[in-house]
Amino acid sequence: MITNTSQELDFAARIVQGRENMALTIGSSTNGREAKATYRSICGGLREVIKHHRNILGSVDDSGALHALKAMELVDRVQSWREASLAELGSFGIDRLEIRQIEEECRVV
Repeated sequence: MITNTSQELDFAARIVQGRENMALTIGSSTNGREAKATYRSICGGLREVIKHHRNILGSVDDSGALHALKAMELVDRVQSWREASLAELGSFGIDRLEIRQIEEECRVV
């Protein structure tokens, strides 16, 4: 199967764009339930962006290498949201076991 690295990068970028507004709300959840929902969404996005990055890496040529770098930037951005969201979960007293369950559900462990 031939991977269109440009298309994979576009998919990853759309995932990030779709969660951008939600990421701006990290830290403003009013309860643990909202904070967990945000974290779950971010973890799901991270899983998908990583998947597209790996697809790009599996088909690297000159243009694919550039796409792989850009996809890694997207992975880093979503990872920073995940870290911020983790801090918010802690402020609501959500324990590491619950966080781990979310990560396992989203397959980002």
